[in-house]
Amino acid sequence: MKYLTLVLLLIFSATKLFSQQVSEETITGAWKVVDSKINLQMVPGLKENMDDTRKQTMEQMRISFIGTVFTFKSNKEFSISFSDKFPEFSKELEFLNHRHWKIEAGDVIAIGSKEDNYSLMKISTGSKDGKNYFILKDSPFVLEVAKE
Repeated sequence: MKYLTLVLLLIFSATKLFSQQVSEETITGAWKVVDSKINLQMVPGLKENMDDTRKQTMEQMRISFIGTVFTFKSNKEFSISFSDKFPEFSKELEFLNHRHWKIEAGDVIAIGSKEDNYSLMKISTGSKDGKNYFILKDSPFVLEVAKE
């Protein structure tokens, strides 16, 4: 009985760990942002420097992510398309289109090229309570995404 319990525990533990890893097969496709949140604790010093103007700008950026589609093509090309809510913001990130992507460290997607060491954008992936999330590195944005 102890042996069976140990085997079941190992199987469930391995499944939990494996489910946190991102594979090319699971990430390839289009992912639409269905909700977004701001977590100021993710960027050191940001919370202390938030005046009303910065708060308003951050809120506009948060809202502009809703409806955005991140596309990871099987040929390793990346594209991002924004809704028309805040065109100024989306224009700033258009430079990411037609770049490449690769998986790093099991759950991080790196955007860029060999020349820039895939450093243009880093996206940590995760799931909780049946929902999938993209967390943009060096930013306070946590994006709830759904595969299209």
